[in-house]
Order: sequence, then structure tokens, then C-alpha cells
Amino acid sequence: MFKKKYLLFPLALLFLVPMTVFAIGEAQGAPPAQENSLQIFIDGTPLTGPISKGTVIPQERVDGECGNPSYLIQAGADVQRVKLGPKEDSCDIEVKTLEMNETPFPANLEEEASASAYEEGYTWRVKTMAKIVGIVSIDDLTRTRSELDVKTASSSNTNDLFGGVIILQQCWAHYEKPAWKYTVERCVKTNNTTSSTKMFAKTHGYYGHEKFASFAHDVLANAIVRGNKSIPSAFSYECYQNSKPIFSDLECYFDWEYRGHE
Repeated sequence: MFKKKYLLFPLALLFLVPMTVFAIGEAQGAPPAQENSLQIFIDGTPLTGPISKGTVIPQERVDGECGNPSYLIQAGADVQRVKLGPKEDSCDIEVKTLEMNETPFPANLEEEASASAYEEGYTWRVKTMAKIVGIVSIDDLTRTRSELDVKTASSSNTNDLFGGVIILQQCWAHYEKPAWKYTVERCVKTNNTTSSTKMFAKTHGYYGHEKFASFAHDVLANAIVRGNKSIPSAFSYECYQNSKPIFSDLECYFDWEYRGHE
């Protein structure tokens, strides 16, 4: 009985640590950087130059230890998914995933519109999710989500935004015994659904851990639609994390869709 009890304890700790600790690194050699709207800030310092999957952001050790900086990801509708986290066996930070958004622009929108286009409007939905993740999807530690609907008078240009509706603002923590014990401490929801130039749904989740205080972190997901820009360039988003669990990654996902003309 004594041996069984103390064998189970380190096994439980194994599952409390984000599983990226045990991940196998990406293949060596990053593809050439491509022009895109992605911007990355590490502790407020911007990464210069075009960014691609495999881009490495050098980080110095402090007192012999790797730091745990904040990440801010900002992008437009051309970028669908970004994952950012520690490079294997290094203090450096690596862009582990960069996927472009291939959502096609819907055809023949003007044909379905009536003469009272401004009153009825074209409806668009933008969705942003920021996750702190491990090696596989079951290892998602926390998820912060924002979804917003807006209307435009034109199918190709936002002009004045109107008819904003918040679809979802949610904070989720993976609480499951015995392995994951993350909790939602606060979920701060701010938004603007009435501006004619910028509407947004911003969700800021503050997360704790039942056993390990050092695993506490906060994550923000912000879905944005701006007036006076063509669609889909009017759509943008940002994901932010602070003090995430060591060895974990920030994954930021964005999508948009046309919801119809009412």
C-alpha cells in the first residue's frame, strides 16, 4: 500500500504540468517569411520583419533561468491561427503554428439585397479564441472566447457599422480530477455594439490553479470590426497572455463568416 500511494503522487503531478514539456520539436528549418498582417509583441517589444512558422524570437536567461514574458498577438483576417511558445530545450520563443485564413468571400451578395440595404444590412460574424495549450487538444488548460455580429450597408465596405450583437464572451478552465485543476477567478467582458467606426467584443479571463499558484495566468481575446475599410480587411483581432504556466503555449484562433442579408 505504501509503494502504490507514492507512485501515484508523481504520476498526478505529471498531468498538472502542461504537456508541451514532452512534445517533439518541429522539423528544423523554417519556411521563408511571408508578408502578412501578423504582429507579435513580447513583453511589449514588437517583433520586426515578416513572420512565418518557425520564426524564433531569441530570449536571454535571467539569473540562469528562462523568463516567462507576456505575449501579444495582433492580426487581420488573413491570419487564422497562430501558436506561440517556448522553443524546445531553449529559452527562445518560437512561432509553432501559422495558418492563413482561406475563407472565400461570398459571391453575388448584391443580388440578394433589397433597396433598403442600410436598414436591413449584411450581417457578418467575427470569432476570436485565445487558448493556453499543451501538446494535444485535451491538454487545453484555459480558453477565452469572443464572438460578435455586426451589419454593414455595403457588401464590400463597412462604411457605418450598425446592428452589433454580442454572440459569446466566455472564460473556460480545464478542471478535471485528478490531473487538471484550473479555475476561472474572473471573467471581465467589455464590448461596443453601437459605434459606427469600431465595434468589438473583448473578453479577459483570469485563471488560477487549485494546487499550484505559479500556474495562474490571464488571457485576453478581442474580436474587432472597423468602419471605413473593405471586407474582410475590416476584421481584426488580438490575443494576449500574461504569466502563463511555464512550458505552455498561447494559441490564437480567428474566423469570420457571412451570415446573410436580412
